[in-house]
Amino acid sequence: MTWQPINEANALDSTVWGVVLTKQLVQRHQQAIQANESVFEDVLPSKTLGTQLRLQVESSGNITVAGGDAAEQPAGLTYSRIAADGSVPLQLSISGRAVSVTNKSYAGWRKDKADALDAFARLSRALHDVSEEFPVSHLSLSYKDVFWWDGEWQSGCVSELLARDTKWTPKWMFEADSFWHHDIGEIVIHDDVRVVERLAIHCLEGLVNERPRAAVVMETTTRWLGKQPRDVLSVDFHRAFGQERSDVERCYDAMHDVAKRMFVSVLAEPMREKLRV
Repeated sequence: MTWQPINEANALDSTVWGVVLTKQLVQRHQQAIQANESVFEDVLPSKTLGTQLRLQVESSGNITVAGGDAAEQPAGLTYSRIAADGSVPLQLSISGRAVSVTNKSYAGWRKDKADALDAFARLSRALHDVSEEFPVSHLSLSYKDVFWWDGEWQSGCVSELLARDTKWTPKWMFEADSFWHHDIGEIVIHDDVRVVERLAIHCLEGLVNERPRAAVVMETTTRWLGKQPRDVLSVDFHRAFGQERSDVERCYDAMHDVAKRMFVSVLAEPMREKLRV
């Protein structure tokens, strides 16, 4: 009986690069993207339109839900690369203020970072006809992995997956004989910049090869904030992934170091060896 990573070919199940803007991309922006979506054809040829809803809460407590394709409705759009087996190894998602690139076939930091930055740069080119700036609020990076227990669940088996005596793994986690959830985070300072470090761990029951198995989903999220509360990164999306791309690369490299350190510190030695991290 042992723990197995859900994705044996890669150390991670998925990695998500995120950009949050200070204002929403709306339907008129979406129309501009679609008019220039040929920039995605060679890397992300599949498109999906999403339905976005806007909720307005009035002082009386009434909630109004607005939908449709009015000019100021939030944009909802994804561009994907679909593999022969139906999986989606790379996807660009646009949803209002949030833009993200999800990689499900992590092969190495340099290559996959280049793929993500390229996808953001292509989106910038698709928005070229829009004569306005899109200030960046913050950047984020999430690492997700899933492990399943090959055997009958028993108290204490978590110690074969997770390291003891770290700030991320409380003692009760190793004594639990049922499923649980743990989520912890903090704001730390890196080079005078405020950074959110968060680790979420879910223990649940799923199906592996059509058999019920206990599984642990582990996700680290790092957010690169400004130097002051409510500060922004003070860079436009177009410049961030064009002329000033090196600054964004340095931010993501720093977040990668943080996320990897969190992953390595929380995994037990046998799993670190199995994942080669």
